[in-house]
Amino acid sequence: MSFKLEVGKEVERGELSIGATARKYGIQNPTTVTIWLGKYHKFD
Repeated sequence: MSFKLEVGKEVERGELSIGATARKYGIQNPTTVTIWLGKYHKFD
């Protein structure tokens, strides 16, 4: 779970886009990052 949280934090902080974050961490489908954001992160 901590991996998913760290990936999501980078997107939330605006450091990387969803696609760039997926590439950085070797996640084949950027939609996976979007799903993690929906499950584990709350946007204001």
